[in-house]
Formats: sequence, structure tokens, C-alpha cells
Amino acid sequence: MTKKIWEEINFFLMVAHNFLQTKIENRETKLAHAITRVTKSLMRPAKKRTQMIEDIEVELAIEEDGKLLRDEKGALQFSRANELKRLKRIRAIDDMEFEFQTHWATSLPEDLSQEEKNAFEGFVIEPATSQSNGGTAGTTEEKVQKKKQNE
Repeated sequence: MTKKIWEEINFFLMVAHNFLQTKIENRETKLAHAITRVTKSLMRPAKKRTQMIEDIEVELAIEEDGKLLRDEKGALQFSRANELKRLKRIRAIDDMEFEFQTHWATSLPEDLSQEEKNAFEGFVIEPATSQSNGGTAGTTEEKVQKKKQNE
């Protein structure tokens, strides 16, 4: 299992969604398979984060006659002091590490952008500092390139 803070998870999810939606040919790659598996693994931490935020909001919302006050759009209302508390506690949640299962892609598309590489590293692309395959370090991309050279 691996741990990442929410900002990293959210960046991965955003870039992964764009990657899978941009080109149809991206959907049939080993990378797409890895992205799908990791995305499913991230559903539990995403749900946990949402529940934690909902608990904070219910706790800090303005209550009148035993009911929580909502605005015309249905959003909970907060006093200024409680809004500041809410934001601070949500930021603390976003700084927490959430656990999920990685799945390393065994091959990468050649046209992968640097942003995609950055977002996917540690989720579906093995980090360069990892020790795997008999103790050799390197990203999946480097291993794929080395394999192509050896063929």
C-alpha cells in the first residue's frame, strides 16, 4: 500500500481522467488498465475524505430550532468563526495521507506529456527511487526504453 496527500491524489485523478477522455487509443493501453485499477483503489479514500468533511460541516453549521440552516442553493450556512474553523479542519484533512494500492504500468505511450508523467509517478509509474526488478532503480519509462534497446 502507498500513501499520498489529497493534493497529489486529486492531481492524479484529474490528469488520469483527461488522459482517458482525450484519445480513444489511450483507453486500450496497459497504462489505462493501471489507471483504472488505481482509480478504483482511490474510491475508498475519496469517500472517507468526503465523509470527514461532511461531519465537520454538520458539526459547525448554524442550527436553528434543531435544524441546520441552508441557503437558497441548499448549502449549509456557517458563522464567520465556524467557517474559519471549517476551512482549517478541511485543510488539515487535505494534508493527511490516504492509503491506496498502486499498480505499475508495464509499458507507457511514447507521447506521454511531462505533466502526465508527473501526475502518474507513484500511482501507475514506478518512482525512480524504487528498488525493484532485482534491485535496479528506474521509472517504468526508463525500464521500457531499456527493454526496447535490448530487443
